Amino acid sequence: MKNRLQSNGVLGTLAALAGAMVLATGAMADMIVVNGDFESPALSVTGQWYTATSGVLPSSWGGWTFATSGNSSGNGIVRGAGGVDSPDFPHLLSGNMQAAFVEGTGTFSQTISGFVAGTATVSFEGEGRNPNLAGTLIGPNSVQVTLDGVPLLFGGVNSVTPAYGALQSFTSDLFAVTAGTHTLAFTGLLPYGGTPTYPMSVIDNISIANETIPEPTTLGLLGLGLLGLMRRRK
Repeated sequence: MKNRLQSNGVLGTLAALAGAMVLATGAMADMIVVNGDFESPALSVTGQWYTATSGVLPSSWGGWTFATSGNSSGNGIVRGAGGVDSPDFPHLLSGNMQAAFVEGTGTFSQTISGFVAGTATVSFEGEGRNPNLAGTLIGPNSVQVTLDGVPLLFGGVNSVTPAYGALQSFTSDLFAVTAGTHTLAFTGLLPYGGTPTYPMSVIDNISIANETIPEPTTLGLLGLGLLGLMRRRK
């Protein structure tokens, strides 16, 4: 009975140490992305509202900075644009929900603090503009997501093209990140004048998961502890 109890105790300790090693490999935590759903400030009228491009909305909007654009790009906020005002994104009708958009080579960004050294992923939802309204004049835009100007990969590709039909979920490939502050940006890639002539995609519900990586010495000590207990059990 004593040997069995001792064996069970050792096994329990081994299991605890193994669990500690799993936890030590990193804990995934959600970063704070300000206004990642673009619901604030709430617009009172549905439609597509441009920011710095045409001066309708300020270039700083709800925690995001919308870059000043020329005649070949645009950006801003879409609110419930499924009615007469703008049928480009009818799937945003629910609750008059809001989302950001990039048209042409428009871009918007946010500087985010609190990263820990390790790995991270960026997730968001997107939908392309309704191509059924005006032939080749309008349609989805390809979008590139960058961190400090470096493109993130999605299935090994450095851009995504949200299709029209519904909001789709996208999560980047895992990437290495240093501790501190980093700038996340979304940029349209299709300029005006191509096919479609006025490409646009909406971006919504942006989040970041950041995972710490333990120091090699920590994992080494845990590994030695497990080896020691295994030898003792023999």
